[in-house]
Amino acid sequence: MATAVHVANFFLSKVDREAGDTITQLKLYKLVYYAQAWNLVFLMRPLFDSDIQAWIHGPVPIELRSSFSKYGNDSIPEPESSTGDFGLDEKELKVLDLVWETYGNLNAHDLRNLSHNELPWITARGNSQESDYVNAVIEKYDIRDYYADYGSILKDGRFLIDSVVIEEDKSSLFSFSLSLKNGTSIDVPFNKLEKTLQEYRGQLTTQN
Repeated sequence: MATAVHVANFFLSKVDREAGDTITQLKLYKLVYYAQAWNLVFLMRPLFDSDIQAWIHGPVPIELRSSFSKYGNDSIPEPESSTGDFGLDEKELKVLDLVWETYGNLNAHDLRNLSHNELPWITARGNSQESDYVNAVIEKYDIRDYYADYGSILKDGRFLIDSVVIEEDKSSLFSFSLSLKNGTSIDVPFNKLEKTLQEYRGQLTTQN
């Protein structure tokens, strides 16, 4: 099984530093959180064992703190490991590719706000104020159940990633059909799901 650091290094390797792109702790932690979430849904198993806590600025995979807290708000450099050293199998790499395609273009602030509007973080923090320091664990079953609710609108009802799926069409591996209150529906590939859910929030007949 991969560790949270393996997953973090995968995302760090995706950053196009030659184009001037950067990644900080805040964004990295959210990407690793969403990787865990969607691996729990698509592959029905945790991507890594270590806990994710509900901190002020969103979910924090606590294992990463010892490796990356030294960077503060600065950009994190590229990892020394190559992709082959990340401890991820073929299906997990497909999940991470999908997560990167879906969330990688969002900035740290957008990802923070997104996680703040989703139940796993809200539930873990209980009745605390948004500014309160909380180290409560976001339970894996809460993460799985929340994001798996999107499964009710999956066309084929399947979450497993088939190893023979054509790589060139990764963004359409999972197609969602969203029903709107006006009686119409829209088809959305996974890599545009979060953006579409935000755009049509309040207009859907099925909501989390």
